[in-house]
Amino acid sequence: MKYLVNHDYRSSRAGLDAGTIVDLSDEDAEWFERDSPGVLSPADGEPEGLSLRNSKQQLLDAVTAFEDEHQVVLDVDEKSTKQQLLDALTAAEADLSAGNSADGESGEGAGAMSTQDPSGLSKG
Repeated sequence: MKYLVNHDYRSSRAGLDAGTIVDLSDEDAEWFERDSPGVLSPADGEPEGLSLRNSKQQLLDAVTAFEDEHQVVLDVDEKSTKQQLLDALTAAEADLSAGNSADGESGEGAGAMSTQDPSGLSKG
């Protein structure tokens, strides 16, 4: 299962960086949680654990992971501010939670996203 790393973690067993997505067995995830409660949360596309305290690169990585997992393109890039990146992730997560079609939006603003068809071309 994929997990979002909520805070930096270091031990003799592993090192995890906040804002990254990791693929772990249930047993490994349970071990990390026992060793450092709150270090992981399910990475189901929600920006849990992300805030303006995260680095811009961590937010960009979270956007990329979200886009890859949900086959969408958020209307942000490396020139976006940390607030714009966080707002885009939050809006996209809310759209998915509400069951809205990604291409049903106007395509305007920091939270806008469009779906990808199998050819890799963007819709919306």
